[in-house]
Amino acid sequence: MSASQIWQHDAVGQAELIRSGDIAPAAAVDEAIRRAERLDPAINSIVHPRFEQAADDVATLTAGPFAGVPFAVKDWKCTTAGEPSTWAMQAFVDIDRRAEYTTELAKRYRTAGLVSIGRTNLPELAFGPPTTEPDAHGVCRNPWALDRSVGGSSGGAAAIVAAGIVPAANASDGGGSLRIPAACNGLVGLKVSRGRITNAPGAEGRGTKVEGHVARTVRDVAALLDATAGSLPGEPYALPVPATPWAESTQRAPERLRIGLLDRAPGAMDRAGDCGERNRRAVEAAAALLGDIGHVVDAAHPAALDEPLRTPNLYAAERAALLTTIEAALGRPMTADDVEPRTWAMFELAASSQGPVVIEELGREQQWARAVSSWWRTEPHRDDAPGYDLLLTPALGRDVPLLGELKETADDPLGTMGAGFPLAWFTYPFNATGHPAIVVPVLPPDDGVEPPTAVQLVAAHGREDLLLAVAQTLEDELQWPSWWPSFATG
Repeated sequence: MSASQIWQHDAVGQAELIRSGDIAPAAAVDEAIRRAERLDPAINSIVHPRFEQAADDVATLTAGPFAGVPFAVKDWKCTTAGEPSTWAMQAFVDIDRRAEYTTELAKRYRTAGLVSIGRTNLPELAFGPPTTEPDAHGVCRNPWALDRSVGGSSGGAAAIVAAGIVPAANASDGGGSLRIPAACNGLVGLKVSRGRITNAPGAEGRGTKVEGHVARTVRDVAALLDATAGSLPGEPYALPVPATPWAESTQRAPERLRIGLLDRAPGAMDRAGDCGERNRRAVEAAAALLGDIGHVVDAAHPAALDEPLRTPNLYAAERAALLTTIEAALGRPMTADDVEPRTWAMFELAASSQGPVVIEELGREQQWARAVSSWWRTEPHRDDAPGYDLLLTPALGRDVPLLGELKETADDPLGTMGAGFPLAWFTYPFNATGHPAIVVPVLPPDDGVEPPTAVQLVAAHGREDLLLAVAQTLEDELQWPSWWPSFATG
């Protein structure tokens, strides 16, 4: 086939074409670079291109399930020694900060044969309202509608996949940072269970932040999980890799499941309320389709989601720890001039965190997570067993924001935080609990105005197999891989 057409295939499909000899790996990577050079100036998804290195890598990355497939890595905690690692922070850009080590995940990408063509855009230090508009690198635009946000913090990762530059990309999720961009850009985004993919040699912390992937197809995120899952000895959170590959999970339709439906914001969230007409319609459509397939769907959700969970000191302590890392890299104390106004305001709040209170809040969060977890049943396919197999929710609690809507000002650095909270209404709780969750598009794009609208499915801890199987049945019915933004196809 022509190399100019390979971008229309997902990562698994590209790998198959390369293995069969239908296309050379160098041609696949060259086409991704060509599309990046043509399309990325308009969306700004790549902040550190590695086009020359990628061309060189093709000759060495000849083994693995994705040998020769172009890829991209978020400019955050997955690093390669000696390569840029600036975290969308201008002070790091100014000193041309380079990674000190290669993470275990980066090694696994190379073992799988993936060829990174660049590191992707993100909000400064990967926190704040979920949009990707850093001062250091500039706004990242949504390929479905260039005036819309790509979400955050893995916004650049989602944009580069939605634009058809690479078929899949590394992303990470600390409160919805992978699932929100996937939802904003019409992609599949899998947040794995706590302990599923190692962060080594980095610290695991509370275990709320996990690495993962965004892609156009369920089989891609399944195969990428097969290539990257696994813990290392001594880690505080660890899950065994199952004997059956996750890729096989997508090929087996699950038996009848009991699925709970939550179509309003959890009462514990700061601004609980209506999640918007399109998000409601997406959930209704998904529920109807799952019912037609043979699953039982009814209104139910973990009661603990409606119980307030306040852990401001715990969050502040994480910021304080990050400040220590930043100052070590800078070799001096950080000042307000080094970061955006919102970031500085959040670090000032972090200074008030207190050790004993942090430990107490951590315990409270763990108790709450146990209460949420008790809702899922441990004996599937038994109608008399208590609990549910899956929870169905909207992916987002509001429409996809316009660019600039969530960007702070110097006079009011935290003023847009409230407008961003609804985007994470349905995602953040499952970072705190450690459950796996997947976001998939359900409603097609609305006349080029609204990107596809997504829903979220949440499973019991360790049950990515169930999520992938159900998501595949939805993909088979809806055929969303055929939905492309005109930006990508024009």
